[in-house]
Amino acid sequence: LQPTQQPTAGPSMPPSPMPTMAPTSAAVLSLVKKICDDLLSTCNDISTEGTPQSKALAWLASDSKLEEYEEWRRIQRYVLATVAFSLEGWGTGGVVDWMDGPEDECSWVWGPLEMDEIQCDSQGRVTHISFDEDLVGQNMPRDVALLSSSLDELHFCCVHFNGNIPTEVGMLSKLQHLSLSFNKLSGPVPTELGQLTNLKELRLYGNRLSGHVPTELGHLTQLDILKLESTDLTGAMPEEVCRLQKPDGALGVLVADCEEVQCNCCTHCCVDGVRPCTAV
Repeated sequence: LQPTQQPTAGPSMPPSPMPTMAPTSAAVLSLVKKICDDLLSTCNDISTEGTPQSKALAWLASDSKLEEYEEWRRIQRYVLATVAFSLEGWGTGGVVDWMDGPEDECSWVWGPLEMDEIQCDSQGRVTHISFDEDLVGQNMPRDVALLSSSLDELHFCCVHFNGNIPTEVGMLSKLQHLSLSFNKLSGPVPTELGQLTNLKELRLYGNRLSGHVPTELGHLTQLDILKLESTDLTGAMPEEVCRLQKPDGALGVLVADCEEVQCNCCTHCCVDGVRPCTAV
């Protein structure tokens, strides 16, 4: 990977200080209504003081150009700000503050590598989000589901996100690459991930996920890589997932903890704490 140029000086948009009064402009009210219509589960978060969602809305409301943005871009900037407020460590350890740079969110970067940036398509819609592992997360923000019309790569790796994987991730219908590895995510693998029918890579390893591997993952007919090792999953690998394998399907790499998950079709079996995993 080639080094990415650090952002040039531009209008600074730090996430604090917060406005002391609740924003009530027509543009903000319209945005809140749109968000609540599209993602009801986050409505309460927006109105709860101190949440990443409420901070993101206040930050966006303080933007003097808010009225000039099209609705999709207001939502996009809200989502990215929510993600930023869900992480700690900006501005330390060489990590550039995501929003303290160029006004255009498609130019936000925070590290020296090509992956440490937002990527957008020719229309300015976000297609790719990934992070520097020096950042530390709270709960994984469900609000990324609002980018369902454009996002095809989401790398929430190595930032210690905790709690459950939001079921709303299943709304990201264009997603091709999803990596949630090396976090502290717990609970079951959402069955809603089976709705991501364009997915080619799913990496959930290195978490505290529990329960069985959902049969709904068998709907992911374009999947090439599925990595479920170093988790607390148990039971048997569903036959629906095994049938995704080559040569009849696209699945070329299937990895699990074979002592806890009975898997006769895995390409690699892992034992907790032992690397590398053994090819079958």
